[in-house]
Amino acid sequence: MQKSVGNISTAIGFILLGIMMLLRQSNIEILKNIMVFWPIILVVFGIELLIEAKRLKENQVIKFNKGFILLVILAMVIDGYYSVSDSILNCIRTF
Repeated sequence: MQKSVGNISTAIGFILLGIMMLLRQSNIEILKNIMVFWPIILVVFGIELLIEAKRLKENQVIKFNKGFILLVILAMVIDGYYSVSDSILNCIRTF
C-alpha cells in the first residue's frame, strides 16, 4: 500500500504561488521580497514527510506528490529570474 506525501505542502505552495502572481499583476513589488523565502516550502514538505513517516504502518510505502516537484522547479525558476533581472539592472545603473 502506498501513502502519498506532499499533498499539503503542494497545496500550500500553489496557493502562495497564486497569491504572488496576483500581487505581480497588481504591480506590487513585494514579490521580490517574498520570493526570498521560497525554501520554506521545502521545510513544510520535510515536516510533512516526518509526520507521515511516523504514522507509516507496516507494508506501506511513501510516494511523493509529483506536483511538489513541479512547484519547487517553478519557485527556482522564478527566483532565478528575479536574481538575474536584479543583477542586470544593477549593472545598467552603474554605467
